[in-house]
Amino acid sequence: PTRSLVDGLSLELDDAREWMPLDPDAIAPVSSQQRDTPYVSPAADFVLRPARLDVPRAEVALEGELRQLIQRRRLAQQGLLTHWDPDLSYTLQPALAAYEYDRVTGRAFGNDDFQDAIKRRVPKGHCFKGFPTCFSHLQPGRMLAALERGELSADVLDAQGDHVRHALRCRIFPYAEDVCACWVMIAVRYSNPNGPTDGGLVGGGAGPDPRDL
Repeated sequence: PTRSLVDGLSLELDDAREWMPLDPDAIAPVSSQQRDTPYVSPAADFVLRPARLDVPRAEVALEGELRQLIQRRRLAQQGLLTHWDPDLSYTLQPALAAYEYDRVTGRAFGNDDFQDAIKRRVPKGHCFKGFPTCFSHLQPGRMLAALERGELSADVLDAQGDHVRHALRCRIFPYAEDVCACWVMIAVRYSNPNGPTDGGLVGGGAGPDPRDL
């Protein structure tokens, strides 16, 4: 007799010792109904719900809340005011799109362009530090807590010195079923007479860090 790969299971459906036959009269109405009903694939009833998030509005709101949290943290813990560089924040945006593209496709691109853009934007005699990371939620409090735990990101948050300017950019990439990937980059530029004179990059500016889920 025919045997499956599962030990002890017989697939001889006509063997009454192994399988109990169904009463033909009992299944006749079901068989007749199936013949009269067009076949529909079970997958046809399974449709992923498209994303409903208003991405531009959510990005603006998230950045605003994160900025407020960072400002309050620096003032409360270090007595420091936080000054933002909106142009530098804008410069971070293409890098976040490139990081998500890299995660989705496995192909990296745009890193050289990003490095050049930063060098053009950062004044001579200043240094730049940037820390990108990705979250699967849109909760600014949890995001800040994760940034505080990281050594490199905390170094950017706590930066102090001469002519310190912070930058922040959030990019949200929505997917089906309201799943999203939210990339956040916190960055800082500051005067460093002993460092590079061409706005060179130092510290965590080389590329994306693992997702913080």
